[in-house]
Amino acid sequence: MINKNTNGAPIHAAIRNGDLDMIELLLDYGAFVHSRAPDKYGELSIPALTVAVNLGRADIVQVLLDADADPAVTDRRTIEIAAELGNVAIIALLLKWSKSRDSPLDKDFALINAAREWRVEATWALLKDGIEDTNVLSNALLSTVDSRHWAESNVIPFDETYRAYQSTIMSMLLDAGADPNHQRRSPDARTQIQNWSFGGADAYGQRSHPSTTPLQVAASATGSAGAVRLLLERRAYVNMADDFGQTALFYATISNDMDVIKTLLEWGADVRATDLKLSTPLHMAARYSSPPITELLLNWGADPFAKDLDDETALHAAANNTFEINLEIIDKLVQLGVDINARRTDGWTPLINAVASKDEIKCRYLLANGADVNVITTDNQTALQRAISWAVGVPVVNTLLDYGAHIVGPDQSTALHWAVGSRKPYTMMWCLLARGLNPNIKDSFGATALTNVVTTPAFQEDWSLRKSLITLLLSRGADAGVVDCLGRTVKDWAQGIEYMDINWDQYKLHWLEPESNIF
Repeated sequence: MINKNTNGAPIHAAIRNGDLDMIELLLDYGAFVHSRAPDKYGELSIPALTVAVNLGRADIVQVLLDADADPAVTDRRTIEIAAELGNVAIIALLLKWSKSRDSPLDKDFALINAAREWRVEATWALLKDGIEDTNVLSNALLSTVDSRHWAESNVIPFDETYRAYQSTIMSMLLDAGADPNHQRRSPDARTQIQNWSFGGADAYGQRSHPSTTPLQVAASATGSAGAVRLLLERRAYVNMADDFGQTALFYATISNDMDVIKTLLEWGADVRATDLKLSTPLHMAARYSSPPITELLLNWGADPFAKDLDDETALHAAANNTFEINLEIIDKLVQLGVDINARRTDGWTPLINAVASKDEIKCRYLLANGADVNVITTDNQTALQRAISWAVGVPVVNTLLDYGAHIVGPDQSTALHWAVGSRKPYTMMWCLLARGLNPNIKDSFGATALTNVVTTPAFQEDWSLRKSLITLLLSRGADAGVVDCLGRTVKDWAQGIEYMDINWDQYKLHWLEPESNIF
């Protein structure tokens, strides 16, 4: 009898307790060998054999197999689980059972699991039993070097002993016929390429690469210089590109590992290679790596003036990097003569990229070295408008204003108007009023910032925020009686809005202290 609210039937309890005599007794009295225990959701899905395999009890597995437990019927994953755990004794029992019953188990995924977990003996046991499919061997090789699994596994990637296990398994697989230039393929590769070309990314913000080789995968993992060298020694093509045109050197910039990049360069990696968007490894390094990596690529001949299809330079990429130490890269590129006001096809300059990174130090450096603070993008936005809209922080806004950022746009709207639509309107408005901006300047529609606060639909659901903004503007001299192009005042607009219970006459010109949480 099985109770979903317990750990299953008596045979499951006996297996978990390791009571071999009780297991044999229960089986003698007719216990169902294929009985399933509840999983964490309460569903009866875990066969007795799987429980024993997960516990690593080869003796219990043998008893269950002798009692006609059938892994091909109950759970074909048993050999995969044993391989992942590196239990060679259980693997041997399952392989022996498979041959005696002429009932194949999924050795292919078992091999991939063993390789992923760097289980040397388990990998050898499966190879010795006979796996000749090159695709399976090559996918196992990819699994061995793929760092995405390490956080959820028993692998310790920065331990020399474990790295020796990895090298041993890689050599085993290559000796067995794994292709060091095998490209992992996915059924929707074409769609992924199309999405990537238009800036598509996965749920983690990373571009999806369906065609990576073992060398590219290894190069992207920190601490994998040994694995990279082994693959190159076994004739991996150093300049082989994936479906997006990116070589192992592109991937290595993500690892931020100097030894990996040096190894690739010493083996002939093309430092000026371009992908489908004409980005270079230098673009990638400037965006994702530390200054020494960028310096290394430049010393090996990377072109600091290269532009991608969007006319983005390495300086754009460096300005968008969120590392504070990245200022060294920006300075290096500026000293080499890269145009500090280079415009992408959307009109963005390195300064606007720096604004997007919310780094006041980078913004100040670029401005001090000649960046145009008032450059206008193709959607008629300036760096200050972007900074206010994105609410990147008071220090960045103040820096832009210090260097002469225009506070009035082409439509006569002011920075205070822009602040109304900011992600943090109170913060931005307080900052601008502290700089002495006049709250009564009208835009081309005759509206002031106060008019916009009262009429903006976005504030209808947040009366407390709107009231705070109105109070702030009135305290700095905003005139509720200003008439717009429709002949209406702020008070007129307010009368048509429910819950607008402002006493307009109670406010006098005085400075309100900022709320403690606005920065």
